[in-house]
Amino acid sequence: MKKMFPNSLFLILIFLGCQSNVPRFDEAHAFSYLVAQCDFGPRNPGSDGYYACLDYLITELDQSANEIILQDFSYQERRYNKQYNLENIIARFNPDSEFQTIISAHWDTRPWGDRGSSIMEKNQPILGANDGASGVAVLLELAKILKENPPKIGVSHVLFDAEDYGQPENSGFPIMQNSWCLGSQYWSNNPHKANYFARYGILLDILPSEPV
Repeated sequence: MKKMFPNSLFLILIFLGCQSNVPRFDEAHAFSYLVAQCDFGPRNPGSDGYYACLDYLITELDQSANEIILQDFSYQERRYNKQYNLENIIARFNPDSEFQTIISAHWDTRPWGDRGSSIMEKNQPILGANDGASGVAVLLELAKILKENPPKIGVSHVLFDAEDYGQPENSGFPIMQNSWCLGSQYWSNNPHKANYFARYGILLDILPSEPV
């Protein structure tokens, strides 16, 4: 697995106020978070890897954050007509600050390998090292940094669920309106705190090289 992380120094400079003693982002340690997620296998909703990774992420973030909030929601998937119970994970640092920001990623993995070379591969879940274990790994490492260097502003790490459950137009199955980005849709309509407002946000995700 190739190490592919966003510019961690840029993120830290923003959220720690451009201090001269900016803490070091440990890329190797962040990569170990990526490997740990992938060791669970695919993390598509309903799978064994999904539940194992959910427990892992909550445990890791609970060691660093001031507050953990779990957002429960459900989704009726149309391809196989199954309903899934889903979970956004929010880890908060300095939650009482008036100035709030978020850094987000999605922790689920795509349940169908749309670009597989065979029909069988196209119907199998993907491992998701880059999509989205890499983004989650950065957030886990930043959580460790924020614990050791409490920010002067409020920072919420939001791990969205079911972001990659959408149906591609060429799947041959019914297309459900707004079937992508389910966790972020739910969060935007149901903020984790009443009257919550984030002044800035950063999303760590990959962009497909071509439409899926």
